[in-house]
Amino acid sequence: MNHRRSINLFKLTGMASIFCLIAGLSHSANATESRARAVSLAECILTSLETNPDISARRISADNALLNVTIEDSEFDAAFSSGFTLGDANRPTASFLDGVKRSTFTAQSAYGAKTRRGDSYSLTASHSRTDTRQGGSGINPADSSNLTFKYTRPLGRGSGREFNESRLRVSLLNSEISGHQLKSKLLEVIYGVEKAYWELAYAERSFDTRKEALALAEKTLKRTRDMADAGALPASHIVLVEAQTAARELETIAAEGALENAALELKTIMNISPGDELWGAKITASDALTAEVSFSPYPFDSAYEKALASRPDVVAAAKNVDARIIETSAAKNSAKRGFSFEFQTSLDGMDNGAGGAARDIIDARHPSAQAGFTVDFPVGMRYAKARLAQSENNEASARLEYEKTAQRAAVEIARAEIALVTAAKKIDAARAATRFSEKKLAEEEEKHTLGMAVTQDVLEYQNDLFSAKLNELRALIDFREAAAAYLHTLGSLAESRGVDIE
Repeated sequence: MNHRRSINLFKLTGMASIFCLIAGLSHSANATESRARAVSLAECILTSLETNPDISARRISADNALLNVTIEDSEFDAAFSSGFTLGDANRPTASFLDGVKRSTFTAQSAYGAKTRRGDSYSLTASHSRTDTRQGGSGINPADSSNLTFKYTRPLGRGSGREFNESRLRVSLLNSEISGHQLKSKLLEVIYGVEKAYWELAYAERSFDTRKEALALAEKTLKRTRDMADAGALPASHIVLVEAQTAARELETIAAEGALENAALELKTIMNISPGDELWGAKITASDALTAEVSFSPYPFDSAYEKALASRPDVVAAAKNVDARIIETSAAKNSAKRGFSFEFQTSLDGMDNGAGGAARDIIDARHPSAQAGFTVDFPVGMRYAKARLAQSENNEASARLEYEKTAQRAAVEIARAEIALVTAAKKIDAARAATRFSEKKLAEEEEKHTLGMAVTQDVLEYQNDLFSAKLNELRALIDFREAAAAYLHTLGSLAESRGVDIE
């Protein structure tokens, strides 16, 4: 049975050696092609924000939403129009006289606007000249001029600044919502970059730890061979250490692959393409991974209040409620009866010349005015009532969505707080386990040197030590990721990292 175990150990050692040789040659070739490039977390975040295509798309949407504000506000812009027409007609008559021949020229200009209260006004000036080539015309050619001012004010449906600016105010809120959606994407990218960055830091230090474990196994192998040659240990112990060395070589190779994958993941989040400088570089995390724990969560009430004011999804949901309230108010106005006041005054002039017609206007020789009220009674008003019901339903739905979003924020804050506190506690526990493992290994190796300890026990204590070191490293990384996740749930991750995304 021992003979069969020795054969299996020799097979494992041989396979591992061949695999390590191939991987080592491949790694050497890759190392000559790539160049090391240390990157900081701040650099990775800024690069990601500049190159991320989703952020660019959201910026376009935000710009379009802002343009919609201008479009809606342009409803209150004044309008000016001007034009002229020429006409020539030869009409037949039923009498023995020749047909009526008439030439006309008409020019007209108009200026008008709608106010934010719903009032509308217009000023129209026109002049026409008619040349009738037929006997019996009193003035020929005849020039006529007209100047008309018209004013309309709604008193029921369509009245008031609140109604007439409702679409503008909704577009303003939609623009702000679009801006918060962009901010949400920015925060999502920042959080993703930070998480990938610390995973790269973990992969780097994990690889170093695996190499350290391999170096210690090789040192133990040399000592075991020396002791076996001196007769202090049986030769079978050499096989045992060789097998452990081969296993650690495999773990080192796997750790190196994990490191390359972590670097590629960070490059992917940073949107680094093959044509970029960093693509072919061997990037490393330059930020120090210190063991100090200096961040603690806020009291829950303060954290929740901060999230309601800062989280883009919560703020956007609140503004969506405001927009639906405005639409409901506008729909209620549209459901009113139509009632409006109209006033119109005009000045007319006519002469056989343009100057005389103009003097009539200036002297106000032929004024006229009229005023009145208009009331409309649409039967049933089904359209307006249906729109009002829709608006009320949309408002209720928006309120429910806000409550759900706020509740989700509260749950995420509570979970992030638990994760942060737990991660901080794990650091102390993992650090204590590492110190204990170091002490036990030192004692066991001293015994082994004196021939008082079994080689298998030394190898197990070595494995315990490096498992403890990896656990401590994982605890440090988990704490940093938990801190980033906690700040992300509050909507303040960018602010805490010194990134201005407003």
